[in-house]
Amino acid sequence: MGSLAVRYRNAHGAPLISVTQVLTVAGRIDTTWFTPEAAERGRIVHDLTEVFDRGGDLNCPAELLGYLDAYAAFLAGVRPVYAASEVKVVNDVLGFAGRIDRVCADLFGQPGLLDFKTGDQYPWHGQQLAAYNALRPTGARWGCYLGSNGRFRLRQYDDPIDHRRFMFDLASARGMVTPDGDYWKPRVPAAAT
Repeated sequence: MGSLAVRYRNAHGAPLISVTQVLTVAGRIDTTWFTPEAAERGRIVHDLTEVFDRGGDLNCPAELLGYLDAYAAFLAGVRPVYAASEVKVVNDVLGFAGRIDRVCADLFGQPGLLDFKTGDQYPWHGQQLAAYNALRPTGARWGCYLGSNGRFRLRQYDDPIDHRRFMFDLASARGMVTPDGDYWKPRVPAAAT
């Protein structure tokens, strides 16, 4: 594992490890298959969904129109009521942070968290959402998978063990990396005496 950029800091400037960095350091996320292009696609689609929600002017690249169509289909079919969007959440005591895509006042009749993905489903998504729910207790945890074909898939993550797995991974990550300026770097084991 190389160094990871510090993305969050608390009010006093101390670095906080992100939820996805915890999962990466713990080995839950296999970064072998992630490309810069896929990451950029996800970032642009996230931005477009926010603009869409605000009714702003969309400047959508042609190759991403399917993802935006999938989001429009999700809104029309599911009709979520959003309470907040792109919410930064922090836990100073445990030293981690993240960003929730949508906090829902009503999603299938209950409050919940919603995370949008433009790729495949992975087992770590449930742990990611459990961590967000620990940072901002909201209710049900949902992943919405937007496809380039204009379709979406929803999955509710309800495994009660997800939170425990994340907390174990957080403790493990704390033993594996240390902040060094603007980066998390591998912790060097203390020399035996």
